[in-house]
Order: sequence, then C-alpha cells, then structure tokens
Amino acid sequence: MKRFKRFVGVAIVLVLAVLLYRAGALLWSVLSSPNATATPKTLLPGSRTVAFVTGIVDGDTIYVNIADRPFTLRYIGIDTPEMDSPSGPVAREANRQLVEGQIVYLEKDVSDTDRYGRLLRYVYLADGTFVNAELVRQGYAIAKAYPPDIRHHRQLSQLQGEAQRALRGLWKATPTPPVPSGAGAPNRTLNHALTALPVRALVGDPQRGDFSSNLVLMYDGGQ
Repeated sequence: MKRFKRFVGVAIVLVLAVLLYRAGALLWSVLSSPNATATPKTLLPGSRTVAFVTGIVDGDTIYVNIADRPFTLRYIGIDTPEMDSPSGPVAREANRQLVEGQIVYLEKDVSDTDRYGRLLRYVYLADGTFVNAELVRQGYAIAKAYPPDIRHHRQLSQLQGEAQRALRGLWKATPTPPVPSGAGAPNRTLNHALTALPVRALVGDPQRGDFSSNLVLMYDGGQ
C-alpha cells in the first residue's frame, strides 16, 4: 500500500512537472514571438493595429503608442490648415475631441511612412468611426489624394462635397474679402477655410501638405 501511494505521488509530481514545463514553453513562445512586439512595418496592407492616442499635433497628425513604442502618425487622404493659420487650432480641436486618449485601430494603405518618418494610416475608433472621414464630414479637413495611398479617396471626396454644400465646419460662408488691385474677382463667396489660410499657402506646395492645391481652385484661373 505504501509503495502504491508512493507511486501515485511520484506520478502526480511528474504530471505537474510536465504541465508546468509546457506552460512555460508556451509563455516563452508568445513573449519571444515577433508579433508580441510587432511594429506597423511588419503588418500587411489592410491589417489593423491597435494603438493608444497620447497626444494631438494638429488637425491631421497625432501621437500614438503601439506596443509600448511611440510614433507620430499622419492621417492618410486628408489635409487640414497649418497651425500658424487662424483655422489651424480649430481643426486641431476637432481632431482632439475625436481621438484624444482613445484606443484606435490603424489601417495601412501602401506607404508605411512619409519623408518625415510619420506613420501614414487610416484611423478608426472602437465604435467604428472612420476618423479621417469624420473630420472631412464635419468640415474641418479636405480630401486630398497622396498617391499611391488613395484607397478611400472617393469616399473622402464625396464627404467633402457634402460638407461644402452644408457649410459645415470651416466651410461656413464668410464675407468676401477686398480684392487686390488688378486681381480677378473670386468666382464664389470665400469660406472661412480659405480666408483663414496664410497667403503663402495659396501658391501651392504639395510637400507642405496644406490646403493650397484644393482651395486655390476657388479663384478664377487657379492652378
């Protein structure tokens, strides 16, 4: 009887040892897996990465934390006024109200980063809100194609048209400013988004990523 009890005791110890070994091996495989510390660069186009918003730069740029690593992220397919224009802080506040302190889900298009090292992503809230599109819908951003990252450009362009017609956000009508001598008259009433931009933005600079290439078309003969 004593031998039997001793045998059972030894068997139980061995089984526990095997179980603990397997559990430890599984835990080690998870912790050492590339997926445990994966950065967005390891994900396939269309995959979504979980991130936490840690700060707001402006209307189309945020700070996020991904797997305990900080990144600066630029929304794909939209553009908002620069912070040195009167409308910049307004667009930033709209962005802040949407995403500050939120867990968000990031979708990659083709490019991983821009020339400044910022992640290029479409951003979604936990309730499914498409942040890039929502800023355009509210009238605080415009749709702007940055090839090759144009997956949602048609949707964003449609939302911009709706925001313009409804005079939402920065599209609200404002009095037409005086026209400089010799300049052609505007072909429509200028909206706040245009009048609030610094004059230098109207010459168009695609590298700045500002409102210029879109809003300059509101002038007769705009390029």
